[in-house]
Amino acid sequence: MRNYLAYLLLVLTASSCAVTTKTVNVDVLIPSAERISLNDNERIMVVANYKHHNKLISKQTSAFVDDSLQVANAVNGFNSYFRSLGTYSQNYVRVIYKPINQREPDLLTSEEIWRYSQLENPKYIVELSLLRTLISKTDPTSYKAVYASLWHVYDAKEGTLVRELLDKDSLYYDQYERVSRAELDSIIADDVSYRVAQKIGYSILPFWQEQYRYYLTVPDPQFRKVDNLIQEFKWKEVISLMQGFLSSSDKDDVYAATFNISLACEMLGDIGLAKKWLEKCQKIKNSYVVALYSEALNNREKQENSGREGQ
Repeated sequence: MRNYLAYLLLVLTASSCAVTTKTVNVDVLIPSAERISLNDNERIMVVANYKHHNKLISKQTSAFVDDSLQVANAVNGFNSYFRSLGTYSQNYVRVIYKPINQREPDLLTSEEIWRYSQLENPKYIVELSLLRTLISKTDPTSYKAVYASLWHVYDAKEGTLVRELLDKDSLYYDQYERVSRAELDSIIADDVSYRVAQKIGYSILPFWQEQYRYYLTVPDPQFRKVDNLIQEFKWKEVISLMQGFLSSSDKDDVYAATFNISLACEMLGDIGLAKKWLEKCQKIKNSYVVALYSEALNNREKQENSGREGQ
């Protein structure tokens, strides 16, 4: 509600002057709380622990899933999450499947980490140590799935453990259509695998979050070309177009141009440069929209710095 009122105020303010304030929805890469940091030429490897034999122990009211297929689905989902970030030149995850006996898996030793790292040379090894699901019938048409997964993250170069992640949660299902119990258990196991992969991905890797940003236009037809460029996320073209207005004799042109260049710099990943351009903009006109954007940039910078400090 607060943001909506702020936007109304901006529209009312803009209608009385030559500069018009507009919004654009953008995707912003947000660092995770348990962040691991990767550069463009770095990647990770996943070690997936699984039992030799698939096991789905089904009873009339409950089923215990201890299934190598569920493990495979989880690590493939994690791989897909990593690819969806689209931020790395080597954006793939190498998966190694490690059979285990009936005992629970131990932590990887430094020798195992070294052996796994020889060919791929990853920065991190992410190990799915454990994944178990218990499916219970709570009433004639409802089911509850309780699951737990244990993950470990190792620094492949140092051979040391850097993260331990335990994810426990529940899913609920209402069965309104007649489906066999075996099929239902399989559907739930697949859903759990996907949910685990996404949650662990969010926990240790960045994630895309939709936000909105303001940008500015003026009546000049050449300047108004920035509308299409921004809506199509052509940020380098935005900078090129706006630079042509920095020497304008019209104060509003320079004000709007510097603001839009600041936005383009942020979207290209350089928050520091975005802040410098916004400071130039602020010297021209210290408006409410500039103050709002300054707060957004400061918040994003804090998130980035917090992620780096967690290393």
